[in-house]
Amino acid sequence: MDKIKLICFDMDDTLISQNSWYILNTTLGITQEEDQQMYTDYERGRLTYANWVHKILEIYKKRGSVSKKTIESALLKYELKVGTTEIIDYLQNKGYKIALMSPFGRNTPAFRRSL
Repeated sequence: MDKIKLICFDMDDTLISQNSWYILNTTLGITQEEDQQMYTDYERGRLTYANWVHKILEIYKKRGSVSKKTIESALLKYELKVGTTEIIDYLQNKGYKIALMSPFGRNTPAFRRSL
């Protein structure tokens, strides 16, 4: 078997305690109620993933809250779980490549600041 070269992590509830989409959505103008309703509709099959994303983008546009500064502000709200920095550093020092399975990835301000 070949040597493992890449380790993937999910951000939500793995590296950060929060739900990354919830923080982004509420920062960009979606109410908690709207966010919960869309999630419920998706989970119950009343809303496809593509329609869910389309609906979110329409709300972002309609409320005029999307800007690089606002998005970076949302991303800075993420709090790394205890030990995240240490495990990433350890794995990288051992030669592993790290990939994040998330909507944003390692170039978010929170990760640049913390890792």
